[in-house]
Amino acid sequence: MCGLRRAVRAELSPWGLAGLAGEAELVVTELATNVVKHVGVGTAATLVVEIRADAIHVEIHDTSHETPALAEAGCTSECGRGLHLLAGMARDWGTRVTASGKAVWCELPLHDDGGWARVQRARVVLGKYRELGPVFKGSYPHQE
Repeated sequence: MCGLRRAVRAELSPWGLAGLAGEAELVVTELATNVVKHVGVGTAATLVVEIRADAIHVEIHDTSHETPALAEAGCTSECGRGLHLLAGMARDWGTRVTASGKAVWCELPLHDDGGWARVQRARVVLGKYRELGPVFKGSYPHQE
């Protein structure tokens, strides 16, 4: 699980979203733990982390077609607590059946701390520079 957590942190840091890494790491840990507990140790699974306009989308794919469900709210057993935690942290979550099994996903909202807005503006500016790229070719002394 530590490798997954490190991978999530490494994915979010360059985008200026290191402040959300703890939440994302916890969600990934819960999703991966559910695969191990309910599908089996050593089961092949795929983790997907996407940065969207206003959320971090996290999903894990496994080979089981059984979709998880929230246990009763007053459940005292350990089973089902992870999904309650996921539901409490995420803006939205769900499951979908795939050709090879299922995907369990959630979305963590981006905090409105201004950092994400700066990343989005930088993305737009870099996109404009890419469009103009051929115009600048050879205009710098070190380029031919």
